Amino acid sequence: MKIFIILIISNIKFLLALVTFDGNLNADVLQRHHAFSYVGNNGLSQISLENKHITTLDPNTFNDYTNSLSLLNLASNQIDSIQADSLSKLINLNILDLSFNQLKLIQETTFHNLIKLTVLNLVHNLINEIDVNAFSSLHSLKSLYLSYNQMNTIDSNLFNNLQNLQSLSLSGNNLTSLNEFTFKDLINLENLCLSYNRLNYLDTTVFASLTKLTRLYLQSNQLDYLGVNMFKNLENLKSLHLENNYLISLDACCTFNGLANTLEQIYLNNNNLTHIDENMFVAFNNLVVLNLDGNPLANNFTSYFNTSIFI
Repeated sequence: MKIFIILIISNIKFLLALVTFDGNLNADVLQRHHAFSYVGNNGLSQISLENKHITTLDPNTFNDYTNSLSLLNLASNQIDSIQADSLSKLINLNILDLSFNQLKLIQETTFHNLIKLTVLNLVHNLINEIDVNAFSSLHSLKSLYLSYNQMNTIDSNLFNNLQNLQSLSLSGNNLTSLNEFTFKDLINLENLCLSYNRLNYLDTTVFASLTKLTRLYLQSNQLDYLGVNMFKNLENLKSLHLENNYLISLDACCTFNGLANTLEQIYLNNNNLTHIDENMFVAFNNLVVLNLDGNPLANNFTSYFNTSIFI
């Protein structure tokens, strides 16, 4: 199989080489092209090896690029495991894309020492186990994508030390519940996606630390109840997705307590709601979208409002 390696230096793209590739990515595949002297002191900054049928990474593959590499794209391959030292020397790596592979286990050493990593994409793998310390050294991480894997549970300490994280996606897994400590350290999180799981229980304080959250996606789960004051601390929340659940009722006083000043969109369509208190959303001055479609509502809900913002 032939692959092209593209390197980008000072925004100029070079076609580095046409190489023969057999599935095992090792240092020799990259090292054989050191004759390109114009790479020089700048070093190789970006490597894209997407959809190249890679199955394994040699521990020394990227040894010559430890100080220069900022982006590594290994998406859409057949990688099922990563050895301890395969990536840990890439101390200046900012973006790592391992999506659409066959990873099952993320070990403590998999991403060890990637202290400058800001984006980690692991969507569409087969991940069913993540060591509790797998992300512990990723202090600069801002975006973590774990959607469409096979996770059943999340350890309470998995996201410890990720205070700079802004976006977290856990959609499309097999999660059934989240406890009060799951997101406790994510004080700068702005986007949280938990849709398309099997969530039927959320601890009342599970979102208590997420004061900067602006978008929360909980659609397409199995929620039939929302705890009192569950969203109380989400003082910056603008969009809340709860559609396609099993919600039966909403507490007029406290279900959405704390959201009146910021919430702009709320999606409650396709639940099992039969009644909504006429005063529930009166104080929501910034609300522009309220979707109640697909509920067996007995009351003429839209008659309580003088606006046309409700769908």
